[in-house]
Amino acid sequence: SRTGRGHHRNPVQRLTTPSLGGKRRSCTSEGQDAGGRAHCSRSRRGSSGGGWIVVRTVHGKVAKRVASPKCFEPLELRGIRLNNHFVAAPVASGTGEEHSGAPSSRARELYTPLAASGVGMVVLEHAAVRADGKVRRGQFLLDRDDLVGAYSTLLEPFREAGTPVVIQLNHAGSAVKDSKLLVPGFVAVSASSVPHPRDEIGVVPRPLAEREMPLLVEDFAAAARRALQAGFAGVELHACHGFLLGQFLSPVTNHRRDAYGGDI
Repeated sequence: SRTGRGHHRNPVQRLTTPSLGGKRRSCTSEGQDAGGRAHCSRSRRGSSGGGWIVVRTVHGKVAKRVASPKCFEPLELRGIRLNNHFVAAPVASGTGEEHSGAPSSRARELYTPLAASGVGMVVLEHAAVRADGKVRRGQFLLDRDDLVGAYSTLLEPFREAGTPVVIQLNHAGSAVKDSKLLVPGFVAVSASSVPHPRDEIGVVPRPLAEREMPLLVEDFAAAARRALQAGFAGVELHACHGFLLGQFLSPVTNHRRDAYGGDI
């Protein structure tokens, strides 16, 4: 489940799994030790079974009961092995280099503790597949081959921990939220020339021509190939939160009458 929301937050710093041999761990009131780890004490497992997961977030300690110890067992998904069933959800950190879109040193500082957290898999925050697809200036990009090395470096602690990582691929469409992206020559695109319902900076997008659709598909495919070259275990297509793919799926923003409009 999602453990943090917003920007510049470390979603998970420590995950403590239970002892499944008849005992469980629960978080004590003492807080953290000198190494920044949550203190835990042992107690008898309740009659209902299950275990406890202890997660320390930016808000402090959180101890939650889990339904079954199976959550802590290994899992294989299409050849990808997870050490447990917990997946860290993507949280936009805004730590991409402003001009290149590469993960910055701040991104590495944020994600290294997540690699050591013990989660079974991580979904990395969204990367734009084209330069005109950013939501904000600090968003990651995956639109060029020369970015592969930077992502490979970011993944090093995850490789050492044996934690698979997938990355979200995205295009903002008309959902641009940073007015400083609106430089001369920048034109937002969408399904139709309809302002985004949450627009706050006056973006009126240009509708994508039908002949551009195969090019957009290739942009996503090329970004996926780069992701695999960098060492990601897979990709996730970001089709919610009102971004470009979602703009094609919604009658609010899609008024087209060609093959890319009308009922799904």
